Amino acid sequence: MQVRTRVLDRNSDERDVIAFYHRYQRLYIGAEVARALMELAAGWTQDADAARRLFAERRRKWESTGGYIEQVALDDVRRWMASGAFRIAEVAAPGAAAGGPFTAVAQRMLQLPVDGWAVPLLQEPADEIFDRPRYEAMLNSGWTTAAFADYWGALPEWSGMGLAAEARYTGMQALIQQNESLPPDSQLSCLVGIAFAVQGLEVLGGPEGTTVRQVIRLSDFGEPEVANKRSLLKNSRSKRSPGHIVGKLRPASGFPVMVDGVQHSLRVDWYYYIHFLHEVAPPVPGEPAATRTRLAEPR
Repeated sequence: MQVRTRVLDRNSDERDVIAFYHRYQRLYIGAEVARALMELAAGWTQDADAARRLFAERRRKWESTGGYIEQVALDDVRRWMASGAFRIAEVAAPGAAAGGPFTAVAQRMLQLPVDGWAVPLLQEPADEIFDRPRYEAMLNSGWTTAAFADYWGALPEWSGMGLAAEARYTGMQALIQQNESLPPDSQLSCLVGIAFAVQGLEVLGGPEGTTVRQVIRLSDFGEPEVANKRSLLKNSRSKRSPGHIVGKLRPASGFPVMVDGVQHSLRVDWYYYIHFLHEVAPPVPGEPAATRTRLAEPR
């Protein structure tokens, strides 16, 4: 299947940035997960078995299809793209004419290590390291030249066609292409990604909306975390751009999520995986190159 790909940068059309945001909104599940946690806790006192069955049904959907759980505003996306540190690798809907409009249906956002920013690191004992040799290989190769990947996926109606994988590969090929014009000590070494593992919810209230009124932990109900298994499986099993799950970030605080106009705090751990650029398979001869793949030189 022939697909059209491209990489958005700071010079991209505002309409393409807005289109990415609308796709993000379609794949956003944070409020849905938070509401389900509240309903699990409320239903537990009435009919624990029914509450568990309902939550299990929802869990299967989130873990098999993935999604985004962070709240993002359009102005956030605009600011990121204007900074010059972010790129969005996109794949167009298959079947469109080569010269026709580019209607993106899958994407992956990349953040480059510029202006002193670097990828988050695993800090024991708070965080966990599963694969120490590969994690240390990332550190030794120069972790300050690692890029960061997030917001990966395809619209539901295009799921299962390998388009998200094409977006992932397009982004990594863009990084590799940029490396070819850089001296060895400035080249990007790898790409770090994360996948959510929801642990619970802090229900907030009070006059300022900052008082913790209830802490809902999945473990208190005998429930395991809700993890983005689709992302973990698809990345770790990729042959063209293998990802290695090396650990887990365990942030000390949650991040905001709005449910029915009220802000709460979703508690989430993050599986941490690495794509080493030297392991990415080269393009197949004759494969169309992505457009607008030039990246800013990492500092």
